Amino acid sequence: MNLSKSEQEHPIWLKVESHLKDRMSLLRAKNDGPLDAVQTAHIRGQIAEVKAMLAWNIDVPMQDFE
Repeated sequence: MNLSKSEQEHPIWLKVESHLKDRMSLLRAKNDGPLDAVQTAHIRGQIAEVKAMLAWNIDVPMQDFE
């Protein structure tokens, strides 16, 4: 899924994008902490999902984020 140019500039997308970037920072900080293998895998899965959503506004094939 890709957003059109007008969708990329829409205030709602800009808010969502800002939230996703903040979420990414939080998840990366958590991932740097002391976690067991299951917790690390869970956080990495969440990071992958956030990356996939952030990619909506760029022309990158979705399989790159799987």
